[in-house]
Amino acid sequence: MRKYLSLTLLMVGCSLFAKAQTTGKDSLLSVIAKEVCTALEKKTIVAKSTEELQMELGLMIMSSITSHTGALKKYYGEENISNGNFDKVAEDIGIKLMVECPAFMKVMLANPSLLANTADEKQPVEQTISGTLLKIVPGDFTYFQVKDSNGRMIKIWWMEAFEGAEKLTDQLLNKPVMVAYIVKQTYNAQMQDYVGTKIATKLQLVQ
Repeated sequence: MRKYLSLTLLMVGCSLFAKAQTTGKDSLLSVIAKEVCTALEKKTIVAKSTEELQMELGLMIMSSITSHTGALKKYYGEENISNGNFDKVAEDIGIKLMVECPAFMKVMLANPSLLANTADEKQPVEQTISGTLLKIVPGDFTYFQVKDSNGRMIKIWWMEAFEGAEKLTDQLLNKPVMVAYIVKQTYNAQMQDYVGTKIATKLQLVQ
């Protein structure tokens, strides 16, 4: 009996902890959404292209996110936040804004292309580069450098599993390789802007 009582108490405790985590995260997102909404209410959105509107709204959201990075690490992971991977955070804030910010909905309804563009967003196009592998820099997110035929140094990030990743060792240095990659927009906190980041999708040795 005591065993089952202890198990029940443990389950209740876990449930309450999970609920507290959810409530805390929800409250934090509401605070950030309120900040973005206040900034949006003070700003006059003139007629712009879909891309310009997305950038303007994105910068507002990122400005508030960077003020709460310490708290966000608790709910989204220290590694993600420290490396500027805010996609999931921005998505959750966008949902909050649609529910809690009339000014945000006013902009969205006045510019339906924003919703259509989000829904129909295309997958990144895979590109390739051939050259000599010169450098591998390990870290939370490893990157490597390839020198192409024009002498340009191309930095490519290892942020996802990809075909041929097991070959990326020092034994491959100074050898000819072909790398396939996609370009994703990631937020650079130092530049306070989005930048195109090359992310490896395939690596192979060129014989």
